[in-house]
Parts: sequence; C-alpha cells; structure tokens
Amino acid sequence: YSVGLYLVRQRTSSELLQRLKTIGVKHPELCKTLVREKLRLDPDSEVATTGVRVSLICPLVKMRLTVPCRAETCAHLQCFDAVF
Repeated sequence: YSVGLYLVRQRTSSELLQRLKTIGVKHPELCKTLVREKLRLDPDSEVATTGVRVSLICPLVKMRLTVPCRAETCAHLQCFDAVF
C-alpha cells in the first residue's frame, strides 16, 4: 500500500500573473540566442531551417497576445497569453 499527501494552495489568476511579472522578463539577447539555436544547422539533417514564424495570436484563446509567456522547459518558441 502507498499513501500520498499533497498540501496545495489555490491561487487566483491575478496572483499568478503578479508572480510572472515579479519573476521578470528575459533579456532580449537570451531570446535571440534561443532562436539561433532553433535555426542552427544539423549536419545529419537533409532539411535546413532558414526562418521561424511565430504567431502573435494566442493558440488558446485566438486573440492577440497581451502578456506573452512560455515555460522554460518548452522546446518550441510559440507563446501563450498569460492574461485570458
């Protein structure tokens, strides 16, 4: 048998947004480096990526991004809107 106990605290969307704003924004050079890594040539690949198109529309609510965010663990560049 196994028993698990999780102590959780519910947070409102405004609390989560405030935490995101407190963490801050990544420096533009870090973002440029991330895009360059995505465009880096793979010597084993027969297909070369020469550009990346990222939409300014949130994929969740289909409206223009107001506060774009993305998890650091995501492998893609597309953001979603933190305010919806």
